[in-house]
Amino acid sequence: MKIQSSNLNLYAAICVAIVFFALSILIASAHGAGGTIEVEQDGYLIDVGYSEEEIVTGAPTQLSFLLFEILENATNEEVLFSNVWVRLEHKENIVFAGLLGRPEFGDTSMSFSFAESGEYDLFVRYKNEETTLVERTLKLSVQEGERGSSLTSQTSDASSRVLVLVSAASFLLAVIIFGFFPPLLKGIKRIRDYVLKQCKKCTSVTQSKPAARSQAAPESSKGPASGVVLATYIAVGLLISIATFLITSFLLGTISLPDWQGFSNVSESNGEVVRVVLTETGYEPSDLVIERGTTVEFSTTAGRPHWPASNLHPSHTEYSEFDPLQPVEPDQTWSFTFNDVGEWGFHDHLRSYFSGKITVQPVR
Repeated sequence: MKIQSSNLNLYAAICVAIVFFALSILIASAHGAGGTIEVEQDGYLIDVGYSEEEIVTGAPTQLSFLLFEILENATNEEVLFSNVWVRLEHKENIVFAGLLGRPEFGDTSMSFSFAESGEYDLFVRYKNEETTLVERTLKLSVQEGERGSSLTSQTSDASSRVLVLVSAASFLLAVIIFGFFPPLLKGIKRIRDYVLKQCKKCTSVTQSKPAARSQAAPESSKGPASGVVLATYIAVGLLISIATFLITSFLLGTISLPDWQGFSNVSESNGEVVRVVLTETGYEPSDLVIERGTTVEFSTTAGRPHWPASNLHPSHTEYSEFDPLQPVEPDQTWSFTFNDVGEWGFHDHLRSYFSGKITVQPVR
């Protein structure tokens, strides 16, 4: 079947985008691999998943929380809750307690590094605003692994469903931009013409009989020319697919910029007042290096009350003085002077998945 060169760009874009879309779905499936705990309670199916096949000590484990309503026709319908209260207990000691808000995209999740092996009680309470939907205590089994004691909690936007959404957006953008954007097509044609011109020069040098070459050119040039055009379109289509995938992933929050020194959000202070702002996506900066005696002023642009305080949540015992003891109105600030040297983790008491760290160094 003969394909007109004017349609090669669209065919190539569709083929490349389909292949890239299929690969993305495979990646999404791999991303969702791990274990899960499913328990029925009061007409709901509580679904708690974890990122690895088994939970071990010393390695951060991502726990994701979903909720489904059990219907009469044996199907489950996902329930949209506003937040979930999570409490982890081990040997009658609370090792973590916090409220996780549901993100706009992806699953509600947290990352936790278990310091000790054994059986943990995981209490979950799903809520829709102030209404409790369902609550239940689950059992988590943690195996001995590499020792560790780090603790972080966050809401992750990366999930299998979001990754598939990103892949679909990449597919559509690649076809639309590559297939129907005239300025881009003109640029691609210029590249194609340049490549063909270079190929013809190479061919003219290697031919020993110019007359025979000129007679055979009309028949043989169609094949190589069509091949070069198709290869050019496939290469550009692949680049567009990757670019749209990465851009859409970044906008949806499934990927972030590498933590290079040039992009680091670490701020340093020389004893002056340093400002930390709580935004819709977290604290800025979230990693602060200051000298002893520095005052840090906390404010917010999220348009709702905030409550910066020391870890651990909700007791704030690491640095008990670092606590306003009540919510701070969105149009007000709260300041605290750090006189104790050390590394102090902090979080928003009202939304504990927003967290950060302040390192206080001796005065130089």
